[in-house]
Amino acid sequence: MPAGNLDPTNVLIERKDGPVRPADVAAAKRTLEGVRGVDRVSPPLEQSTDKRIASLNVVFADDPYTSAAFDRVPVMRSVLDKALPPEVSGLVGGGSATSYDYDKANKRDLKVIVPLALVVIGLILAVLLRAAVAPVVLILSVVASFFGTLGLSILFFRFVADEPGIDNSLPTFAFIFLVALGVDYTIFLMSRVREEAAKYGTREGTLRALSATGPVITSAGIVLAAVFCVLGVLPLIVLTQVGIIVGLGILLDTFVVRTVIIPAVFTLIGPRIWWPALRDADYGSSGGKSHGRHRAGAIARSDSR
Repeated sequence: MPAGNLDPTNVLIERKDGPVRPADVAAAKRTLEGVRGVDRVSPPLEQSTDKRIASLNVVFADDPYTSAAFDRVPVMRSVLDKALPPEVSGLVGGGSATSYDYDKANKRDLKVIVPLALVVIGLILAVLLRAAVAPVVLILSVVASFFGTLGLSILFFRFVADEPGIDNSLPTFAFIFLVALGVDYTIFLMSRVREEAAKYGTREGTLRALSATGPVITSAGIVLAAVFCVLGVLPLIVLTQVGIIVGLGILLDTFVVRTVIIPAVFTLIGPRIWWPALRDADYGSSGGKSHGRHRAGAIARSDSR
């Protein structure tokens, strides 16, 4: 028995101008049997009540839930379109086809969601901080945190949990959760950094803001990570993977990105991180542009010391 018996692929042969003909079914069966990786094609199983649709089962020689089986779906659809006359169409469905379409939709959604979310977050941070450089640095930290978390999670699932792979939707869900939670911490921290930097300079202001907001961010991160890690004990693999990757990502974001990387980068870049606020903003105080330049000079002198 081939492994494809686990879940045969369903093929519907539909004629638009009348009842489906035996020649249509035979052409489709012959074409599908020529596809590499197909073990056998069943005779017609049943027809619709109007006789316009006939169904076939296609059994793969290998596991129907592998990448090779998913890649076979578009090949089957393509050869059916070429082999059947224009008034006849072949529809490929079932477990492998559903997984292929689901994976394709997830990849498309990820390409749309990630840039859109990053642009919206960047605009929010730019308005909040009244700067152009700082939001770019923070966006890069979000992206680095996501890919770092995804890589560590895949290594854990593959070599520790001994799972063959991850769910197709996991990267999308992980990005949404991690970005939404990470941005909260970023706004909380950076709004305080900006206030302190206007008084004490970028380096001293970053340290003061970190000491003031660090306990709150750390506590919130631990609580959220614990909540999501609870999903790891459920018997559903998808929820287990989501819980572990989000919990791990929150801990990485809390103890590494927000606590070490962002303060270090802001300190290294110095007052240039606030460009163009250094030149023509007043950091929330009265006095207009001249006061903003005075503040900028104070920050620069404080950082140089």
